[in-house]
Amino acid sequence: TLIQINSYIIEGRVCYLTMCDRSYPKKLAFQYLEDLRNEFERVNGSQIETAARPYAFIKFEPRGILRN
Repeated sequence: TLIQINSYIIEGRVCYLTMCDRSYPKKLAFQYLEDLRNEFERVNGSQIETAARPYAFIKFEPRGILRN
């Protein structure tokens, strides 16, 4: 059984979430979330407050963010 640790950041109306194995360094998980948040806001920042549905950004794909 894998034991997972959930890490998340809530910024305004958006929650960034990752699930990692317990052995994964928490600092790296949060660094990934920060990079993800920065990229998401760069690409979609002007549209976040006007999104009518929770899945409005389902096509977002982070570019240049390393996922280990």
